Amino acid sequence: MTLRESIEVRIHCGIHSRIGVELVKIAESTGVAIQLTVNDRSVDCRCILEVLSLALTRGSYVRVGIKGKAAEKAMSSVRKLLQGEADD
Repeated sequence: MTLRESIEVRIHCGIHSRIGVELVKIAESTGVAIQLTVNDRSVDCRCILEVLSLALTRGSYVRVGIKGKAAEKAMSSVRKLLQGEADD
């Protein structure tokens, strides 16, 4: 299954290293491939440095593509994370 969604980054500090680590954890725990795309530039969420290179700030929009059997669960987790609704 493949899902795609445009998500607004609502985290106060934007996407930083802690968020990058959380994206990797979501991908690993659900067994999916997560790709972020901004302005026709795509990065694999298994590489934190690639994620950070997008320099996404609060208010940025990112297209999220998730491929795998647990895509729905992973998309829900990614959405909550990027919108600042994830449980700490």
